[in-house]
Amino acid sequence: ELASTGACLGTWDLSYFMEHMCLVNVARLFIFLVLSFIMLYLMCKVGLKCVVKSNCRAAMAACSSYCHVLHFLWLKLRSTKRVCRGRHR
Repeated sequence: ELASTGACLGTWDLSYFMEHMCLVNVARLFIFLVLSFIMLYLMCKVGLKCVVKSNCRAAMAACSSYCHVLHFLWLKLRSTKRVCRGRHR
């Protein structure tokens, strides 16, 4: 009943949740902690250096693509011919 009135909203304080019987939020906290532990374990097994290297490679690929697109657009802009749209007599 307290969960529907908003008593379970707020910070992740385990004692407060247990006091107000917010079991859903305690379960979410437990699942979050377990998944975080699994991710850290896998990163240590695979090697943190490998993960960082692949992330840097992906970031550099994105930056490189962005620069190539800007260069292409700049060349297109520079190659357009000016058109005089003044009044003709």
